[in-house]
Amino acid sequence: MILYFLFFLLGVTFTKAFYFILNFGYSINLMKRAELASLLMLVEAAEDVSFTKEMKYLSMKDAEFPENKITAIQSIDDKTIENWKRSTIQSLINLYPNFYEAKYHDWKSALEHLDKVWKKS
Repeated sequence: MILYFLFFLLGVTFTKAFYFILNFGYSINLMKRAELASLLMLVEAAEDVSFTKEMKYLSMKDAEFPENKITAIQSIDDKTIENWKRSTIQSLINLYPNFYEAKYHDWKSALEHLDKVWKKS
């Protein structure tokens, strides 16, 4: 009787461990997909901002803004966008659990990672 009970406990323990490992794998896969979706959204947002900036500069030229003012605004915009790129990537990396290491550390390496994953699939 005790032997059957021990086998039962062993079976329950094995089943719980098996499902824990299986769910952990599913969680990692889900996290990787969410990471790629987040990176894609950030890239699309950066493209939209870039387009908007160019339209703004064309409008400023059409409105005959002084060239030095346009250049100063472009410089400010470029610094702002670079800060945004750096902070969004760092914020994304900071959200990862301790056991997961990001495949990138800045905007350029994030784009390279995204490109590599895109070419694989």
